[in-house]
Amino acid sequence: MSAVLAIVIAFSMADWTGRREMLTREAERLQVAYSNCVAQAMEPAEGIVVPVETHPDGAVKLSIAAKRAKIFIKEGLVWAEGVVIRKLDEKGAEDSRIEASSCVFDRNTKSGWVSGTMKMTRGKTVFSGRDVYFSSPEDYLMSFGGSSISSEDLKFGGGL
Repeated sequence: MSAVLAIVIAFSMADWTGRREMLTREAERLQVAYSNCVAQAMEPAEGIVVPVETHPDGAVKLSIAAKRAKIFIKEGLVWAEGVVIRKLDEKGAEDSRIEASSCVFDRNTKSGWVSGTMKMTRGKTVFSGRDVYFSSPEDYLMSFGGSSISSEDLKFGGGL
């Protein structure tokens, strides 16, 4: 059986549609959370770095650096401006990077909503968009505004 045929057989439109609907609802939830955080982001901290996920050995897997940020401990949210989110591999090398004007990040779901512009770089692939939902565990981006992608190394079957 060819690899392409195996991928087609393994793909389930019903599963994908259900997953996309779930991720769309999560994007909508975080968009509302973003608005709520902006309304409450009085006296944000400046120049912070927050580790939000670790590898099994304790090394940082995902971190947020921001020019200005406010952590909402009870809600598990981080609101930030001038954001750089870095995903690191087990050896500490940068796997991917998100640069955003402003976002809210859910520390529990490891997902976020970018209000405004963002750029995600992974290898030689760059995605840019506006009003973007992203999920680290799902390796997923959904742009609700204009978007573009350029790549020098995107291969069939490869994820972003």
